[in-house]
Amino acid sequence: TGGDTIGDEDDFEWPTADAGNWTNGVNARDQIDGTYATADSSINHDFSAFNDSVPGGDEITGIEVKLEVSGTTAAGSIGVELSWNAGNNFTTTGKTTGTLTTTDNVVRLGGPSDLWGRSSWAPNELSNANFRLRLTGNADNNTVQVDAIQVKIYHQSTGGSQGGGGGGGIGGGI
Repeated sequence: TGGDTIGDEDDFEWPTADAGNWTNGVNARDQIDGTYATADSSINHDFSAFNDSVPGGDEITGIEVKLEVSGTTAAGSIGVELSWNAGNNFTTTGKTTGTLTTTDNVVRLGGPSDLWGRSSWAPNELSNANFRLRLTGNADNNTVQVDAIQVKIYHQSTGGSQGGGGGGGIGGGI
């Protein structure tokens, strides 16, 4: 407990659904500081229903995941992968937090030009029905904890010789 808090930056969206094997998975999306989803072994938990969409003609330029994480001891990490087809497949290029500390730290994975190992993403792959974020607990004789999760999709308008749009997040202004 203590440490950093995830905040509420523009265009970062919270998941509204979860399923999996972590204890109290809902706590990672409840927007209440100090309540945790926890894992003490190598188990998965998926988060979905970010309740926004990217306009159909937009190009996805990157995806950023923001986590507020800690451990019961200064050990372990948390892996993150993304799915574009309702959890049937996940990105082969996953990301991992650094070694966790006993105080909450905000970790950012991905970014404005990071497609998580894919050559492209289609806007419909980011719908509530298709997009999933998977956490894998990498406990190291401790319990890993997630207090909050947010995702930002970077996208821009395509087409036209007048230039593209700006980079907005899901549901964000472009």
